[in-house]
Amino acid sequence: TAQNVNGRDSADVKVVVLDVPSAPIGPLRVKDMTASDCNLEWKAPKDDGGMPIQFYIVEMCDESAGARWTPIGETNGPVLHYHVENLIEGHYYRFRVRAVNKEGKSAPLETSGVYEAKNPFEVPTKPGRPKVIDFDTEWVQLEWERPEFDGGSAITGYIIERRD
Repeated sequence: TAQNVNGRDSADVKVVVLDVPSAPIGPLRVKDMTASDCNLEWKAPKDDGGMPIQFYIVEMCDESAGARWTPIGETNGPVLHYHVENLIEGHYYRFRVRAVNKEGKSAPLETSGVYEAKNPFEVPTKPGRPKVIDFDTEWVQLEWERPEFDGGSAITGYIIERRD
């Protein structure tokens, strides 16, 4: 509002404050973990800093090799997921993500725990020794004991080899 001896006037003004974005919204989910890769998912920040999010920076910390944060990539635009590659089997990892706009990068969103790079299933133990139940000149009927441990997944078949 402005005022002088000749009168008074006022105007509404919209003020846009530009800043770095707030941290992405968690949780930062680790999905489909294997011995060599995994997928990360998160939600967009509550505050974009007054301008669009351009991309996200993804970092990892290998707890088994020095525990330092290392940038591993950037998203292609403002997508809310990232495929992590080149993990080392048996190592333990933490991950974090930062949002980036033209003003800079946000504080990080971190995973709540550590994740081991390993396959979700293991190789089953060997089955029992095959026993001949019946045979003829063109066929043979075999029987064997199931493996003691199925590796965490149902056994879907067996490979039978013959030696001449």
